[in-house]
Amino acid sequence: MNKTLIFLLLAALNQLGATAINYASAANGATATASSTYQLDFSTFGPQNAIDGLITPTDYANANTNYKFFSTWGGDQAPHVFEAAFAGASYIQTINLFNRSNCCESRLTNFRISLLDAGNTAVWSNDYFTSGGYPNLLLSATNINQVGNKVRVEFLAGARNPGDDYMHFDEIQALGDVPEPGTLALGGLGLLCCAYARHRN
Repeated sequence: MNKTLIFLLLAALNQLGATAINYASAANGATATASSTYQLDFSTFGPQNAIDGLITPTDYANANTNYKFFSTWGGDQAPHVFEAAFAGASYIQTINLFNRSNCCESRLTNFRISLLDAGNTAVWSNDYFTSGGYPNLLLSATNINQVGNKVRVEFLAGARNPGDDYMHFDEIQALGDVPEPGTLALGGLGLLCCAYARHRN
């Protein structure tokens, strides 16, 4: 009887939902840095614009008005690297990268996204569009399931078309699930039941 109760509790835990949190968000304590900023205009092109929670297609009626995004400076300003450091070590399941939507989308090509630990060692990474092409607004990397401290986006080595040596994008998200309060409460109850069953046996 006790084992049946435990089984039912665990099944209920599995069915309860979880809430995704964006650890690469300034609102959640993340900070952003970059190897360079286009024209040294940090307000319009600074790395903080990639973690501000504003995604152009939904937040601006006109993408050419008050449009702020992240962009490195091209040419001899290489390497082109962006990093968003989380408030602490975080369990990341999905990374979303939003490309620009108003111009020059093809510049975001031949790049790597990495999840780094506190010692800047990659615990997960993947290369994208190494043979050409670019994200059509959204690139979503799923099933990462690793604990990390920051997310990095960087251009890979290789020739680029003139004028395309700027790395820019609109927003980045590093998402992980947080259990709902009901899940945590039921989990505690499940542990109590397990202890009780063990005591009875």
